[in-house]
Amino acid sequence: MTRNEVTDLGCDEQLFRRVVKTTFNQRRKMLRVSLRQIFDANHPAPAGFFDDEMMTRRPEQLSIPQFIALTNKVASAL
Repeated sequence: MTRNEVTDLGCDEQLFRRVVKTTFNQRRKMLRVSLRQIFDANHPAPAGFFDDEMMTRRPEQLSIPQFIALTNKVASAL
């Protein structure tokens, strides 16, 4: 990633990088599969978290604003 002129993403930037990196490490997998790596026994995903329509998409199908929304959703679940 290269930085552009935007200084505030509207989400936790460290978590944003983690979400993007995690999803693109398995870019041919759906988001619901790759995002399971972020959650563990200490911080399980809440019930229904992976039921969202967005979770059936692949990372290359998301725009930056959608990744920001996804990051905020992950942050609220953690």
